[in-house]
Amino acid sequence: MPYIMKMYVDSGCRRDDDSEAIGAAACVIHMKAGRKKTRTRAIDPDEYPTNKRAEITAIILALQQALARYDKLHSAPYLQVTIYTSSKYAQGCMSTWKHHTWKYPWVKYGWLKSRGNAVANMDLIQEASKLDEAVRELGDVEYVWISRSQNSEADEAVNSVMDLMEEISQYSPGWFYKVCFGCRFDSAWGLLTAWRDVVVRVGK
Repeated sequence: MPYIMKMYVDSGCRRDDDSEAIGAAACVIHMKAGRKKTRTRAIDPDEYPTNKRAEITAIILALQQALARYDKLHSAPYLQVTIYTSSKYAQGCMSTWKHHTWKYPWVKYGWLKSRGNAVANMDLIQEASKLDEAVRELGDVEYVWISRSQNSEADEAVNSVMDLMEEISQYSPGWFYKVCFGCRFDSAWGLLTAWRDVVVRVGK
């Protein structure tokens, strides 16, 4: 029997395309007996968060979780992963160009567009592509678009992370806070727990 994983991902970016933008991604893992686990990731402000970069980061987070959970199994079953996203951009990146490269000649020509410009978010798409290939070596993965109303738990987790990032940034006005951590959000209890260090440095 296949080992089935269902993951719901979401992302967000506040002050998109601004020097003070913040972004985060979340992955809600649906397990047996109705149990769920949520993993979140704050995006490094130095990586210039945008909505689209956050959307691809959510896909990366889900694929990494799928591989990590598979590694903990005592057997090696066929892996069947379904990632649900409310981002048509992310779903299109992973479903359209990945398997229909004839539609996107820039894949063949070194990730360059017809005018010689690099493909937007190339670094993240390439990372997601490698993870996608790793998962497919173990089985299969499908990317399914859903409406935002069907993705409320992941959306809640994303906003909780960004709320925490906003709170940290207000501790000392005029300082730039680089939040470089992952955190786990347990929606059942409404708790947000940092599980890596919070790195703070003086900016402007």
